[in-house]
Amino acid sequence: NGVHTAGVPMGGVTYPLCRAEGAEAIYQAFWEQVEELALTDEKTLATVLLITPDFAQYSVDAYDALADSLGAALVNLGLEKDLQLVFFHPEFTFRDGKERMGGEGEAANFARRSPYPMINLLRTPQVRDAQKGIPTGAVYDVNERNMATVGTETLREMLQARDWTGLEGRSWEPHPTRAKLETKARQNF
Repeated sequence: NGVHTAGVPMGGVTYPLCRAEGAEAIYQAFWEQVEELALTDEKTLATVLLITPDFAQYSVDAYDALADSLGAALVNLGLEKDLQLVFFHPEFTFRDGKERMGGEGEAANFARRSPYPMINLLRTPQVRDAQKGIPTGAVYDVNERNMATVGTETLREMLQARDWTGLEGRSWEPHPTRAKLETKARQNF
């Protein structure tokens, strides 16, 4: 829906920046954003992209460890019913058992790669509303096919240059129920 709105119903997006190099400060920034989401109406704030450019920039394993600990904390505190996390990293690789490095499926990794490590905090009820009517895995399959049409080498070059103008004017395979969901979101806004 754009860089300033997201979710069903549409709400605001914030992009806080945490320049910390250590995990402790990242945890603090993360929990501050969790609290902000809890205290803010979903139409005002739907999602947060916490950008952490100085933490684990060159170590996807360190970022995975952070992701695992934050995900476990949400479960242990019973917050997964309210909040979901998606992690992005410049070197992200899906761990789903498919051929993702050096093979045909490698381009799919770019759906979760970003110039800087970041944590997307999403409201679980909004995610569930958005997923209604979409078969499990359909979004990932469509994203994978769309990334493959661009190609791994082109995606790698764009990410390194932080320049996505090569994507302008491309036609993308739409998600199966996207038009229906977008219409519903506009009606609720």
